[in-house]
Amino acid sequence: MLKMVLRVINAKGNLIFFFLLLGSLLLVAYQAFSYPPLSDYWEMFYSFHNLERFPGQIKCLHLLGFDPVEQVGFRPLANLFYYIFYLLFGSGFIFYNILNFIFYFLSLLVLYRFAIYFIKDKILIAAFIFLYAFLFNHFDILLWSCHMHIIAGFSLFLLGFIAYMEYLKKGMAHLVLVSALLFLIGMFCYESFFLWPLGIIILSSIKSLRTQGNHAGRPLKKPVFLILASVYLFYFLFFIFTRSLKTYINPRYSFFDFLQPHVFILSALSVIFNIYNNLVVAILPIIVFPLKVTENIYMAGPLINYIEHDSNWLVYWGGGVLGLVTAALFVCLYRKKRLEEFKIIGFFLFLLTTEPYIVFFCRLLDNALAYCLSEFRYQYIPNAFIILTVAFIIERLVKPTRHRRKLIFAFLALTFFLNIVCIRRVINIYNYHLSGLQRMISSIKRGIGQGYINSSNRLYIDEDLPDYLPHLCWNIEMGELFIPNGNYKWMFSEKEMENFTDAPQNARWIISKENFGVIDKSQESLSGKGRKINTIRDKYYITPGKDYVYIELGYRYRREGRHDRERRMFERALELNPGNKEAASVLEELNKR
Repeated sequence: MLKMVLRVINAKGNLIFFFLLLGSLLLVAYQAFSYPPLSDYWEMFYSFHNLERFPGQIKCLHLLGFDPVEQVGFRPLANLFYYIFYLLFGSGFIFYNILNFIFYFLSLLVLYRFAIYFIKDKILIAAFIFLYAFLFNHFDILLWSCHMHIIAGFSLFLLGFIAYMEYLKKGMAHLVLVSALLFLIGMFCYESFFLWPLGIIILSSIKSLRTQGNHAGRPLKKPVFLILASVYLFYFLFFIFTRSLKTYINPRYSFFDFLQPHVFILSALSVIFNIYNNLVVAILPIIVFPLKVTENIYMAGPLINYIEHDSNWLVYWGGGVLGLVTAALFVCLYRKKRLEEFKIIGFFLFLLTTEPYIVFFCRLLDNALAYCLSEFRYQYIPNAFIILTVAFIIERLVKPTRHRRKLIFAFLALTFFLNIVCIRRVINIYNYHLSGLQRMISSIKRGIGQGYINSSNRLYIDEDLPDYLPHLCWNIEMGELFIPNGNYKWMFSEKEMENFTDAPQNARWIISKENFGVIDKSQESLSGKGRKINTIRDKYYITPGKDYVYIELGYRYRREGRHDRERRMFERALELNPGNKEAASVLEELNKR
């Protein structure tokens, strides 16, 4: 009877946690459901519309090797996800945002289930995961729905580890295959999980997970070998297959670009230094303000700005010191013969460091170190294992009294409040920046729905319209490099595209540059009243001028010998900011040639 009562209480506790978490997320993030596409989505939608340009009979196979920006990563399922959503939902972008919310929420539940294998105090772990759900330094992954593949891959790997731990406990052989399959699909979602299957080697050595029959003392070399061999064999074979599709006509990098010793070292130290984000920023998120707002929102603040503008020495020293402190912790655990804690913390830190290591290693080929430290989405997975590590240490090593538990929960509540305040500031940035774009998309969809925008009375969207909207509304670099024509129309379905035209003389309707609604072309003079937006500032965030983005693109086109595009970029920079002396000087130089 007592066991039955405890089960009911336990089940009710889980249910309370489930609904409290769901309700809180909805209360904080419900406005994100209405957000329009951002940044990478525009190039992605353009590519979906132009799949027919790829060679071969089965065009969608090219999605398996399609990476719109860097051509470094290997995430064949990621783009397939979004293509399926595009076919299902068309311009109903709210469904993308709802799915992203569901993915995020489910990942929290899977993380909770994963955590209870190591932390027995369910109230403690529920409190920590509740805080994790609202950590400001990764919450942008919920507001910007372009990273469902990361969330899905993370959840699949946690489920794979759960399946393997169940195998260790119960000895059911089919769980080995389940684990391998989940790992493989997770790696296809995002290349940063490449080293995570090796984590089963650590799990196999944890005695408390091997509680059934012979598994308690027998070596586990055969199942470990089967999982690792099958996962990596199929992964590499599929990699070779996707590259054989010739999607990458001019790859940006060769194999030898990755063999740079300083990148290996800097990546390792920056991953350790990134604990600054996972601990300090998680507790005091206000220190990364004012934010940097360009095509995305980035963490900034004094420390990241210092690293960006001065040197990487702080990362070398900070990463080195934190590495020594971590090593000292493991030495202490080993000397005290706390081998169980040694292995479990080691497992958490293995997952915490190896995932961002792959990300940073690839990104440092083409980006500054400050970029890696400022991206919200790069903190999503490390934050999870910092949270689990801290909770595990509190339960196993600190063993707090009732009074100390109250202090811990009070600290978590204060940290939660500070993170919510900063999240609301970010949501205000999104609301402010995206209001015009939301109005424009709603106006277009209403016109198509009511029939006055049709194949006979078409809509024309000016090529320079993004210059009249705030920076978040368009990724200037990707737009220039990867979208040769059109802009916002690419979010609409193939059928809806019949209502658009690329020739202004054939249009009945245009977009007002003043209020971003659909207007009759006869009112074209009204549409010219808008002001090109270059820089927006307030006490919470900063937006570097768009003119500097065009200047960087201008220099890029110069290196590539595309001098017509070079001139156009500097002209657009000067149009946005007539006081830009660099753009004026370069144009004067070009005119003398």
